[in-house]
Amino acid sequence: MEEPRDQAAEVLTVSSDTEEDPVALEEVAAKAVEDVVAVESEPQKVLPLLQYLDQKREKYVEGNPSESFVEIVRNQTQIKRELAVEVAAKERRSEPTEAKYQALQRKLSEEVEKRRKVEQASDNQETGDVVWQIEDATVAS
Repeated sequence: MEEPRDQAAEVLTVSSDTEEDPVALEEVAAKAVEDVVAVESEPQKVLPLLQYLDQKREKYVEGNPSESFVEIVRNQTQIKRELAVEVAAKERRSEPTEAKYQALQRKLSEEVEKRRKVEQASDNQETGDVVWQIEDATVAS
């Protein structure tokens, strides 16, 4: 939008030409009315924004900012403390379960090892039986 001084200069320049042309005079008058209406409507656009900003300022001005910060830190510390207590309680509850799990894991690995040895021994025995049978067959012939 043009500045008011530029508009005034334009109106003055045009108005000197309008003495001879009445249509130009009507155009200048219409333009002046439009400009006045535009200027009057602009504060209505700005006013809600200013009211909104005032409400926000009032919201944040209330209370002592340092007090709010202290409360925030206090709340965070309390939450951390409560969380640490809760984690410790869960760990205490899970210790017996963890011990049982480790015992079962040891038993399972022992059983797997026993079975592997038994299978290895049975494979060796079968191989040994075959070797003995081959040796017996070669000796008998």
